Amino acid sequence: KSTLVMNGDLITDANFTEIMAHHRQCQAVATMCVVPYEIQLPYGIVEIDGDLLSKVCEKPILQAYANAGIYVLSPSAVSRIPKGEHFDMPQLFNCLRDEEQKTVAYVIKEQWTDVGDLKELERVRRQHSRSMDEVVKPLYLKAEAPAREA
Repeated sequence: KSTLVMNGDLITDANFTEIMAHHRQCQAVATMCVVPYEIQLPYGIVEIDGDLLSKVCEKPILQAYANAGIYVLSPSAVSRIPKGEHFDMPQLFNCLRDEEQKTVAYVIKEQWTDVGDLKELERVRRQHSRSMDEVVKPLYLKAEAPAREA
């Protein structure tokens, strides 16, 4: 059976059943979940050929996929991890690809947040605190309301 592995600093609504099904359908040795990522460069970027300008783009937005820190590994992928030494997931996936093993990506479309960054953790705490207040306060007020006499 394949194993789902997830970094501990993530909050996500990813559909793990779909991720596992994708891994099986693709008959992959390893699946890496990815998320769309955009970053706007703060400067105009130029391409040059020697001393000739070939292209100018003002503050472009670069689009890529970021490693989401969620993986599905087949038993054969797990067996490639050396015992007793540091070996991270990018190393494992590169090793598998070098061996021409089938590795695939699964694009997460649901909510995904890496809370390994303190600013992001605080933002999520504030967001969830407000969300919980919306749920808990009405329940509290309802429970504290005096009973009406008939």
